[in-house]
Amino acid sequence: MSDPKKALSLESFVLDMTNTKRAEDALREGEKKYRSIFMNSPFGIAQYDKELNFVDFNDEFLNIFQISRDNLLLFDAKQINNEALMKAVKEVFSGIKGYYEGIYEAITSKTVLHILLRCFPIYNDENEIIGGIAIVEDISKDVWSRQLQDVTYQITLAASKSNSLIEFVDQIRSVLGKVLDVSNFFIAFYDKEKDFISLPYFKDEKDSFQEFPAGNTMTSYVIKNNKALLADTKKMRELIKQGLVEAFGTFSKIWLGVPLVFENVVIGAVVVQSYTDENAYGEKDLKLLTFISEQIAQLLKRLHLAERIGASEIKYRTLTEQLPLGVYRTDKDGKLLYANIKLAEMLKFDSIDELVGRQLSEFSVQPRSLKKYLDVYQKEGIASSLETHLKTKNGQVLWIKDTFTIIFDANGELSYIDGLLEDITEKKRAEDQINRLNAELEVKVIERTIRLENTMEELRFENEERKRTEEQLFIAKEETAAALKKEKELSEMKTRFMSMISHEYRTPLTIISSSTYILEKLYQGKHFKDFNNYLEKIRDSVKHMAKLLESVLVIGKSDAGMLKFNPTRIDLVELTKEICSEIKNIDNGKHNFEYISNVEECITENDEMIIRHILSNLLSNAAKYSELGKSIIFEFIGSNDRVVFKVSDSGIGISARDQERIFDAFHRGENIGNASGTGLGLSIVNRCVDLIGGEIYLNSRVREGTTFIVSFAKK
Repeated sequence: MSDPKKALSLESFVLDMTNTKRAEDALREGEKKYRSIFMNSPFGIAQYDKELNFVDFNDEFLNIFQISRDNLLLFDAKQINNEALMKAVKEVFSGIKGYYEGIYEAITSKTVLHILLRCFPIYNDENEIIGGIAIVEDISKDVWSRQLQDVTYQITLAASKSNSLIEFVDQIRSVLGKVLDVSNFFIAFYDKEKDFISLPYFKDEKDSFQEFPAGNTMTSYVIKNNKALLADTKKMRELIKQGLVEAFGTFSKIWLGVPLVFENVVIGAVVVQSYTDENAYGEKDLKLLTFISEQIAQLLKRLHLAERIGASEIKYRTLTEQLPLGVYRTDKDGKLLYANIKLAEMLKFDSIDELVGRQLSEFSVQPRSLKKYLDVYQKEGIASSLETHLKTKNGQVLWIKDTFTIIFDANGELSYIDGLLEDITEKKRAEDQINRLNAELEVKVIERTIRLENTMEELRFENEERKRTEEQLFIAKEETAAALKKEKELSEMKTRFMSMISHEYRTPLTIISSSTYILEKLYQGKHFKDFNNYLEKIRDSVKHMAKLLESVLVIGKSDAGMLKFNPTRIDLVELTKEICSEIKNIDNGKHNFEYISNVEECITENDEMIIRHILSNLLSNAAKYSELGKSIIFEFIGSNDRVVFKVSDSGIGISARDQERIFDAFHRGENIGNASGTGLGLSIVNRCVDLIGGEIYLNSRVREGTTFIVSFAKK
């Protein structure tokens, strides 16, 4: 019999739960992601059940309504006293979206919000609605910004149309009430001499003032310090304790004032205050009130200007009627728009009405040219004048001085001409008589002066002759010495020139002569390779002689003043690259030429031939006096207003003694050896640099190389 406590076998079932576990993990991961999105949303989100109890909400929801999490959990949504909002919340139970936009007072504070609310239903697995989701967005700032734009536009419009301060302030107070508490609003003007404040506009719930001593009141503090002030009860008590202000009138919960500035002088202040709400105003309201102050100042400026213009016009008319000169205004066609009584009397008319509307040219003896007036005005400016002749109504000709100014409209077109006409007929007659008397007197004075001068001339003649002889001898001596010196210099230059010509021309001519003879023999013997070589020698010799003649020609033109600067529009980068390439080709690979530039393009007005003379001579010299295989470096440095060429070699260099005369014609360095040359290249470079208004600098040491730097303005 077997033991009942002893297991005889084991039976079990195995269930594959892989998919279930994966689903649970995916669900937990989805819930985690949902929770993260829910809590970090920039919108306020709350979940509520069918009894309108809050189930869950994110931090932004609490921030919008300024309430703690614990207080909101105890809150019954049915307490919200807003039918439109509650309708949006409850509509989700019908399976539709709830929507609300409007002003709403926050749950636990007095802050007024403008909110946008969207509500959506929540379903369970049986597709039954069990609650809702509320998404809340605080759009108070956007609404306030739109209201502020509308307010500022209406205020600016009112400022441009109002004709009195009180009318304008009544309008802005009405408009301003949309975004600001203006129950207590006043404008203060300050009399600095009396230290008194007057109130042309004052609306207040508690006090009633028309004026008061400035003293140390809050308004005085703003005006005298030219500084806006936003002060709540605590701030006001601190200012009083510090002795900066003193209590005046009924104490408010918050006070905001900004200076009123007219033509850079503080003339008063604009103030609002609240007796009940210490949060009524903030920094944005300070900026708004500053804008209001600026608009009031603009209105005052316009009213003041209109008053001055009116007074000025009265003074102007009074003055012109009393002037002893004819006053006129014409349009651009010369039609009289205004004339004073003196002008009517001058032209022998009975009244001003007979003149106005007629062409001023009707009374001109010579044709009246508008161009002539414009030309004089351009030369002389506002107070221009010219003399002319006018003909009166009865035909009498008057000599007139016309002092005028030309008025142009906003588009620069001639609008009208204002002028003063002075009758200078008698003055001209008197001048003519005085001129005749002066002419007669001058003749008599001249006759007597001539007689006296003849006597004095006889006395001075001998002494002057002696001095003149001495001066002529001195000048002749100086001229002779200078001529001798010049002759010596010319003789030396002629000798050098003849020596150079003899040396420089002898070699290529010998080459040409011998090469021609050899060519004849080679051609007969059909040695075509040697034939071409000798042809190349002839070409090189001809080029050498042509270059020599060109150099002599340039020097000759320069000495004769015939070397001219003829600028054209060129790209210096492209031109210098081209010149460097030409010299490199002529050099035939004997040296390593490098081109360096800090710009890709340099468009300027300059003389291409002058630039070629400068650069080709510098590069040729660098190659001529450098050993085979050495580098010749050209640098192009361009800026907004300057161009610099640098040509550097590592050749034989120039001694300090030779550097003193390096730019003299026909001068050659003492260390050049057998190198061919005329001594004209650097003289040409120097003259060409002067011609383009540039400078040339030299930096060289014997056996270490030479650098020439050319600098000139970019035109």
